[in-house]
Amino acid sequence: MLKEVVEVKFNNIDGNTDITVDFGDGTVKEGKAATPITYAYTQSGDYTLHVTAGQYEVQKRIRIYNLLALTEAMKQFREPDNKKSMGHDTPGAHVGQDCSREFSLFRRRCH
Repeated sequence: MLKEVVEVKFNNIDGNTDITVDFGDGTVKEGKAATPITYAYTQSGDYTLHVTAGQYEVQKRIRIYNLLALTEAMKQFREPDNKKSMGHDTPGAHVGQDCSREFSLFRRRCH
């Protein structure tokens, strides 16, 4: 099950400003600028987010990936027994690496 989460967060705007986010797949959420709005996509694909903040409107195209293969690969790095490569310890292994992606108004992460 795909669960890439997109978080819409506002800075430098009055926290009482009304926010509407259309996530491009038929899901629309409303809130206030002071509180991030999050959504977990269930299908990979290309989406256009349409965000309205008071009198302002922003659109952002994003691509949602099926992260199952990446998630499974990352589990190998979290397992202590899998941190050895060719008979020696791998320096800087990505233990518990955060796969968050942050850009502009939107932050994406996988669960």
